[in-house]
Amino acid sequence: MQSFREEPVTNVHLSDIRVDPQADETVATFLTLSMENPTTNARTIVVDFIINTPDRLGVVRQRGVTESNLAQVTATGRIEPGSQRSMRVGLEVLDDSIVGGSVPINVTVRYYPADQPEDVKYVQDLQKSNERIIVSKPGILNETMAWLDSVLEGLL
Repeated sequence: MQSFREEPVTNVHLSDIRVDPQADETVATFLTLSMENPTTNARTIVVDFIINTPDRLGVVRQRGVTESNLAQVTATGRIEPGSQRSMRVGLEVLDDSIVGGSVPINVTVRYYPADQPEDVKYVQDLQKSNERIIVSKPGILNETMAWLDSVLEGLL
C-alpha cells in the first residue's frame, strides 16, 4: 500500500563536514536534516530526526530540536502537505586528539502518515552507513595567531 502520492523529500547534510577545533559557538559546524512534504500529498507526515551524539564532539547549538541529552539529539514534528521541517545541530571539538581525523556519526530519519503510525518508513539506513565527520586542523591563520599570542605573552 502506498501512503503518499509523492514520497517526501529528505535532505541530509552530513558528509564531509569539517569542524574547526578552534571555532567558538558562533561559528559551530552544523549537521542539518530536513524533510519536505510535497503539496500533492493529502496526508500529514510525522517525522523523527535522530542524531546520536558523535564521540569526542559536543553539541553547542540546536535549532528545531525536541529533546537532547549527552547521547542523542532528536526532533519530532508534523509536516502538513506543502510544508517542511528541519533540525540543525552545531558541534564543537571536545577532545583535541581527534584533530586531523574523523569520527563516525549515526543518524536515523523515519516518518509515517499521521493517521497511520504503523506504516513507518526509513529514508535510508543511515545507522549502517559510513558517514563520518572530518575534524580539520586549524588553518594557517589560526596557527599563526596562536603562535603570535604565545610570543607576545612571553615578552610581557
